[in-house]
Amino acid sequence: METLSDQRQTNWSLAATCSLPLYGGAAESPFLEKEIELMTTITRSLVAAAAAALFMLAPQARAAAPAPTTITVPDLDCASCAKKIGSKVAEVTGVAKVEYSVEAKTIKVTPKSGVTVSPKALWEAVEKGGKDPSKLEGPSGNYAQKPKS
Repeated sequence: METLSDQRQTNWSLAATCSLPLYGGAAESPFLEKEIELMTTITRSLVAAAAAALFMLAPQARAAAPAPTTITVPDLDCASCAKKIGSKVAEVTGVAKVEYSVEAKTIKVTPKSGVTVSPKALWEAVEKGGKDPSKLEGPSGNYAQKPKS
């Protein structure tokens, strides 16, 4: 608990920080002392408001990005094939983003927030694009053959 002496020290520090005039080492004006007390109250209120704002934003900051699914396609040889498969995969319900790498022979699928995309639907989308996936790895599991669901 803050004592009166501690509060006066805080007020004097605040006055010095704000370049307020002090007379004889102490505030001789009752008006100046009230002004310093008001600034202390305002400062505490601002700190409390900032803390409350950070607390309210914390859940948004903690929200993790959706876990992606990586599909390996061994015969993914060219960008046009990858683009064709990517467009088929993008049609699957719940897909937010599709990225592909011809060099790595993979397609990375990011779901919409809060959505679980069907591994079977992703596998079949690659097949509709004209290629056979060899592996699917994601939050729903790892598959080396077409998933049952």
